Amino acid sequence: MAKNIKVFVISLVIAVFINQGCVERKEVSIKTLPITTISVSGSVVSINIKDPSSPTFELKTEQNEKISIIIDPSSTFIWKDGKVARPSNIKKGDVISLTYEMKDNKKVAKSIRVEEKYSKKDKK
Repeated sequence: MAKNIKVFVISLVIAVFINQGCVERKEVSIKTLPITTISVSGSVVSINIKDPSSPTFELKTEQNEKISIIIDPSSTFIWKDGKVARPSNIKKGDVISLTYEMKDNKKVAKSIRVEEKYSKKDKK
């Protein structure tokens, strides 16, 4: 009988802990998973900077795929001609290398590097 009382007391203590929220269940959301950064290179097919809060451009990759990229002015780092640049400095035809992350099913650029253009005279 003493054994039954111990089991009852332990069960009661566990029930109180669960009821008081001392033991809780945690559900894992997909948003807690790490974000993957993807690298890609290609040439700019089109650019839309009419809305300065979310400029976008379309890139034709080296694999001939077209992808749309969003530039976040507050967090995207742009580098052109050895200097920090703005989205307005990216032009159609520029060859770029970039990294992006998927956010809300959209490709958001983390860093963009516009490749330097060389003239024939510079190549000698």
